[in-house]
Amino acid sequence: CEWGQLNPEMWARQAGGSLWRVSFDVRDMWKDIVKQGGMGIIDIINITEPLYKYAGPGHWLDMDMLVVGLDGKGGPSSDLGGVGCTYTEYQTQMSMWCMFASPLAVSHDILNENAETRRILLNKEIIAINQDALGEAAHRVDFPGACRVYLRKLSRNRQAIAIMNPSDTPQRVQLPLSILGNAKEYNFRDVWEHKTTRQRKAWQATLQPHETKVFTVTTR
Repeated sequence: CEWGQLNPEMWARQAGGSLWRVSFDVRDMWKDIVKQGGMGIIDIINITEPLYKYAGPGHWLDMDMLVVGLDGKGGPSSDLGGVGCTYTEYQTQMSMWCMFASPLAVSHDILNENAETRRILLNKEIIAINQDALGEAAHRVDFPGACRVYLRKLSRNRQAIAIMNPSDTPQRVQLPLSILGNAKEYNFRDVWEHKTTRQRKAWQATLQPHETKVFTVTTR
């Protein structure tokens, strides 16, 4: 493995590769704080952001394994000092790996997982975004403030939108719907809460530290 260090997005597809790593190995932590060769969830998100245009059916951005379920207990993704994550952070990893159309591979002991781990990993709505037939990766859009906004085009004239708070403090977000297009009204399907709401003009919420909201969006 060359861990994305030789810019495989530029040549791996032509060499016959169907996926390639974008970074060094993920560790069971939000951010690399131990400096032993591994990377945290947010570190890999940052690296993947500008690579979205290279993703598509048959040529995928491999963001490495999911650390959901490791819970700081050790395992293949915490052997270099992973310290564990909150379930909010694990949910953000699942959200963003799906938004970027990364292959999904678990690394925990599935025989001893808890209900919260199953809730995150077995969510059919977020998995459906990952597996969408168009195979496009999300791209980050310009948005002021501490939070980040990502859009992903989906099949059947739908979109997925992720709003992530990478900061260490709660952030109030007011998202103008013009970021999605020029429709007067949208249906927002919260893939984690499994609720649909109608939205006009703006979506508003307070996101907790390291929290990510994900919606599938359709016009009315």
